[in-house]
Amino acid sequence: MPLLAVLTGDLVNSTGVAQPDAFRHRLNESLAVMKECYGAHTSVYRGDGFQLTIPHATDAYEVVLQMRASLIAASPGSTDRWDARIAIALGMSSGVKAGQNSTVHVNSGRCLDSLGKNRLGIIVGKKMVGFQTAAALAALFIDDIVNGWTVREAEILLDYLSHRDSQQKIANRLGVSRPTVTLTLQRAKANLVDAYIRDMTTLTEMAYGKHPG
Repeated sequence: MPLLAVLTGDLVNSTGVAQPDAFRHRLNESLAVMKECYGAHTSVYRGDGFQLTIPHATDAYEVVLQMRASLIAASPGSTDRWDARIAIALGMSSGVKAGQNSTVHVNSGRCLDSLGKNRLGIIVGKKMVGFQTAAALAALFIDDIVNGWTVREAEILLDYLSHRDSQQKIANRLGVSRPTVTLTLQRAKANLVDAYIRDMTTLTEMAYGKHPG
């Protein structure tokens, strides 16, 4: 029985930004990358709502950070910031294929509706109280980090997460110096971002078994 990870999100202030069409275009570009790199099944609703079903559930933690980094990195400026609220749902779903509705899909949508002012949330199986508590707390901390990223920090961190290359290679791709990459990753708290991905993967495997999804 496969473990599904479903991400449901919506763009923040999609009608209030100066370039709403460009904002939505960036979303579609980001979804296409997640489909290519992670095999995600993606859907867009009403222009600013979206959903991804992730075949390998533990990829969800990296996907959600790449999605938000991609949007923030493309922001026209600090006063016109692009971002999204995203909810992650995990759950076992026997016989449900990518793109089909399931309890996990419904739970992801409900989690998004309950986020309030937060921009990242997670919901897991009802009987996993300890895992739910730890995952929800971790989501609050990483959400606070993401909310503090500048456009440049998001750009460099996105490249770092997407390629996992050396800092020199990142610098070469982005046309900046290696010390700039180093300092920017430090300001973006890349070490804590890596810790979040690593520890949430471990917690998920402890809760559901190794090689989920």
